[in-house]
Amino acid sequence: MLVHGVDRWLIGYFERRFPYHLARDLAQQSNELIWERFSSFAPVHDEAFARWVGSVARIQALRAARGQSRRDAELGRDVDLSALVHDGTGPITALERQEKRDLLARELDRLAEPFRRAVEDQLAGGDVESFAKKEATAAATIRTRRHRAKIELKRRIRAKLRASATPST
Repeated sequence: MLVHGVDRWLIGYFERRFPYHLARDLAQQSNELIWERFSSFAPVHDEAFARWVGSVARIQALRAARGQSRRDAELGRDVDLSALVHDGTGPITALERQEKRDLLARELDRLAEPFRRAVEDQLAGGDVESFAKKEATAAATIRTRRHRAKIELKRRIRAKLRASATPST
């Protein structure tokens, strides 16, 4: 019973943070680590096990976000070998990323000109003050345009992704 509860919790934890296929792998890796080290676990209070499981999951999530596998971390390797065995680097994931980049580019083109220029400058690594001088406007205006453009892009992209995820009848 405990094993299934931990597994369900781990899957839910990782699915909120990573794509489905990666979340399942991370849950499995975390589960193996938990039960591998369970014999050395010494509870201090009632919530100790839940906190310990949460800590293991957070560490796995951080490693995954950095692209570092558990074995690489234990060996002290900085080289990312996880890409060789990681489902997150396959052709399906690459296709999904390309589709999202294309969607972002299309939606960026649809923004009003001042907002689009402000975001493009930010994406190119430009700072607010120099762009404000180039545009002959206040820095606060540029910050506001960037902020509003990002909100609008997020809204549009989420709507498009939801629409494409909903099966048509």
